[in-house]
Amino acid sequence: PDCFTPAEAEKMVRQNYVMLNLDYTSFEYPTSALRDEVSYDTLIANIGGTMALFLGLSVCTLFEWLEFVLYSLFAAPLFVAGYGAMCVRSRAEPHQEDMDADARRVLLNIRTIAHRRKTAPTAPRDNVCGDLTFVAE
Repeated sequence: PDCFTPAEAEKMVRQNYVMLNLDYTSFEYPTSALRDEVSYDTLIANIGGTMALFLGLSVCTLFEWLEFVLYSLFAAPLFVAGYGAMCVRSRAEPHQEDMDADARRVLLNIRTIAHRRKTAPTAPRDNVCGDLTFVAE
């Protein structure tokens, strides 16, 4: 039927109408979402820092190793050769042109004392120098 009388409409509503009351205990509901806890740059930096810590590799260490290798190849042989020449020269007599007047005077006095000790008879140990006179230029 297309039309209802008010009594028929009320009767149909009472028979077919449902009233539903919903009470929520809480208006919160669980949600889940994926988000980055660590950014990509921070992750790479942390991995690199850990590798450097445990492996001992860093830019500074690489340059130090390079410096060590180059020093070992080039500078160390020159140093050893120079040191050997210095040792040979230090055993020889000092060159007169390298010394000033005071150093020559001291060296002459030391030679004089050494010569007198070698040629003098054995003196008592309490007077080792005796009456040595020092030579002055």
